[in-house]
Amino acid sequence: MMRFTLGALSTLIAVGTLAFSYAGDMMFQTRLSPYDFDTTVNYIQYSSTSYGWVSSGVGNVSGGIKRDRPSWEGPRVKNVKYCSSLYSHQVIEVDPRLANLMPCKATVWECGDSVCVTTMRAGVVGVLFGVGDIMKGVTSNVEAFLDWEKYDVDDIPQAATGTRGKSSDNSDVGC
Repeated sequence: MMRFTLGALSTLIAVGTLAFSYAGDMMFQTRLSPYDFDTTVNYIQYSSTSYGWVSSGVGNVSGGIKRDRPSWEGPRVKNVKYCSSLYSHQVIEVDPRLANLMPCKATVWECGDSVCVTTMRAGVVGVLFGVGDIMKGVTSNVEAFLDWEKYDVDDIPQAATGTRGKSSDNSDVGC
């Protein structure tokens, strides 16, 4: 019995260690951008709006860190936020608390001499909350608008925000 217990315990520890080690790879996907940092940010904003999503802003993560810690020497990092009213509606119909999954975002960051883009695998996360099928659609859209071949970067306006204005109560439209 003792042998079985030790074997089961060691198996649980091994599985737990592997799950912890690979959780990031399962939850997030990182791809290289063929463009410079600012062009990548603009490309994502422009491309997401071409799919009917709303670009709900860009968070300057590294700028905030640098403001609070002037001696910080880390990489540039920005979060490009985007949201789809179609998918938001479907998720909120299941459970309004799941609005916490929105907006989606792509993190653009300097990785050595390159620019990387990291997104969450929405379909995997959605399964945890019972909206896996809906979030698979999100993943499909995100993959499509991160297709670097879709647009000629010379045709993308600088600082393409893609917002759609105000709603009837004068609040921002989007997630």
